[in-house]
Amino acid sequence: MSDGNIMLLLSFAAAILVVMAPVIRLNGKITELTVLISELKGVVKDKTDTLDKRVTEHGKEIDELKVKQARHEERINKLEQ
Repeated sequence: MSDGNIMLLLSFAAAILVVMAPVIRLNGKITELTVLISELKGVVKDKTDTLDKRVTEHGKEIDELKVKQARHEERINKLEQ
């Protein structure tokens, strides 16, 4: 093998290393982001489920208060007559 071929082979190997190193780091970061997004989805789902339960309970309480208020209005109207 001539010196030119050896230099060509070494420069090609160096170029591959220069290109592959950032690609490997990028792949690691993408994997890390995927894991974090999965965890975030779980947290968001738990929080929204909790909020949905609270909103439903508050809606029921509001409905009960509306019925109570209507009864009080009726009683007030009867007392005024």
